[in-house]
Amino acid sequence: MHSSLFEQLKAWLAGDIGADYGIAQLQAAAGVASFSSQPPAVHFNPLGGVHGGYTATLFDAALGLAVYSQACAEEVYVTASLQVNYLRPIGLAALPLRTEARVQQREGRNVAVQATLHDAQGLLCANASGVFTCLLHTASGATQSVGLPAR
Repeated sequence: MHSSLFEQLKAWLAGDIGADYGIAQLQAAAGVASFSSQPPAVHFNPLGGVHGGYTATLFDAALGLAVYSQACAEEVYVTASLQVNYLRPIGLAALPLRTEARVQQREGRNVAVQATLHDAQGLLCANASGVFTCLLHTASGATQSVGLPAR
């Protein structure tokens, strides 16, 4: 079931933010999301590698899209935690990149999600896990915080 927020998130990623991050080939189904990316030069560090913040942003976007791909209209999710493991440097030879995310578990208001980032040769460059927390979405359209999960 797709919410209007899911459609808005897809449009956002296909628009300016997607262009800023070189995101293309966006796909999403129930609990799964993927896209390719070609980072613009601004996302490379002085050593010639892709900046870690770029990778984290890709993961946050993919994880969120996977969560929203199965959200109901009244559900609003925010990132509660994001853990990124950088496994190998990403340079020009690694491009383009492929990010894939999948919902693992839903427990109460929390959704656990995992993602991978592969290079053009199919090598795993990084992986991530995250928890997204559902906020209450009232009939009036207002969003109320219900608190983030305890750590």
